[in-house]
Amino acid sequence: MDHIRNGIAICLLLVTLAGCKNEKQAEPAKQESAKQAAQVVVEMVVKNDDLFQLFYTEGTSDFGPNSIYVKVSGKAESQAIVFDLPGDAIVGNLRFDTGQNESQGEMIVNKMVVKIGDKELEISAADFFKYFTPSDYVKADPAKFSFTGLKVDGIYDPFFSGNNELVEVLKKIN
Repeated sequence: MDHIRNGIAICLLLVTLAGCKNEKQAEPAKQESAKQAAQVVVEMVVKNDDLFQLFYTEGTSDFGPNSIYVKVSGKAESQAIVFDLPGDAIVGNLRFDTGQNESQGEMIVNKMVVKIGDKELEISAADFFKYFTPSDYVKADPAKFSFTGLKVDGIYDPFFSGNNELVEVLKKIN
């Protein structure tokens, strides 16, 4: 009988101890890192499914491996294409690759917003071609804020490179 009482007492003790959480005092909120995440949002009309890519430089003119891919679902109306960059990214310049779908057709840019921490740069459709230079694989129509990808020597690679004006305004929001 003593064995049963001892067994019950041990079980109760274990249940009691297990119920007592080893609660830590609330940790102070972590300080946000000096550099907050960056995001680039492009609002545009892309009528067919595609895969877009955004390259960014980090203090140099070399884009290197710094890029983000985003799948785009084709829509007849404008849509937001969101590129979330790593939290430690330093955005020195941008290169916007506008897809791989050779039958994409005309695309229309409505605006681009670059957010770095709590700072923001909004590039209107009218200013898009002021800050970005189309590659040889792009037929641009700045008056309509539109462009079409081109195949050159059997290669389809439409993209826009940020120019010196873009680099200067990005410095202000980094």
